Amino acid sequence: MPNYLHGLDLNLLHSFRVFVEERSVDGAARRLGRSQPVISERLKQLQDQLGVRLLEKHGRRLQLTPAGRDLDRRLAPLLQSLADTVEVTRAARTEPAGVLRVGVLPTVGVYVLAPRLASWLEAHEAVDVEMLTGLADDHLAALRRGEVDAVAGVGDPPHGELAVDVLSLARAVVVGRRGRVPASRAELREHDWVAFGRIGDAFFDAVGAFMEREALATRIQVAHIQTLKALVRAGLGLAILPDYTVTEPDLEAWRPRGLKIEQPIWIATRRASADVPIVGSFRDALRS
Repeated sequence: MPNYLHGLDLNLLHSFRVFVEERSVDGAARRLGRSQPVISERLKQLQDQLGVRLLEKHGRRLQLTPAGRDLDRRLAPLLQSLADTVEVTRAARTEPAGVLRVGVLPTVGVYVLAPRLASWLEAHEAVDVEMLTGLADDHLAALRRGEVDAVAGVGDPPHGELAVDVLSLARAVVVGRRGRVPASRAELREHDWVAFGRIGDAFFDAVGAFMEREALATRIQVAHIQTLKALVRAGLGLAILPDYTVTEPDLEAWRPRGLKIEQPIWIATRRASADVPIVGSFRDALRS
């Protein structure tokens, strides 16, 4: 092995690839969970160690030099091959062990994963779990890059090269304080409403379309389900939520005719990691 490889930090190469994919130091820092100065320093160290200029400024942006483009072209398949090799090595274990990185929607993490993970973790003391919350599309991109081991989400399951298990269905229900849910669909317009306000969530995009069709005027919009339910309990209105999130004894759920929003709750992993014991055991625990 050439001597110049002995001091080369793999993190520098990985940070360079993430910078190229994100097209900015800020984007790479967010994705890697590091500060902007750390990523900038890694890029500088890589150039110093290779002895070649990989980046140059164009206005306020950093762009690849011809040498940088050539490195990226050669590096991408090498890092993917390394990731595949690590997966094969992990699969050589006979018992689940190590760190499992899971990207989840917050509600799926709270109401679906947490109850099932409790007994699984109790049975496998050599396993640690790192749960990353956020939008499913962002997590799926990280899954395909090998940065997380599994993704749990709601909506149309991903297709293609990923292995997907549908765990259950999320159904939309009208939620209010116990005893104050409308008795009929005709009463819906007589109530105040609070709504989930984030755009780009498949479930709540469908809910928003229903509320618009029914001319249900909202008083408050909030992008956090726990806060939304607190507002409902405070008497500020009704909400439409996934049925699996309504567990509080002081809340009541009702599914009127016409509210036929159903979307699968799914878990996705890379097919290449299906034989890794920690990943396979995790999927089995969720399916059960």
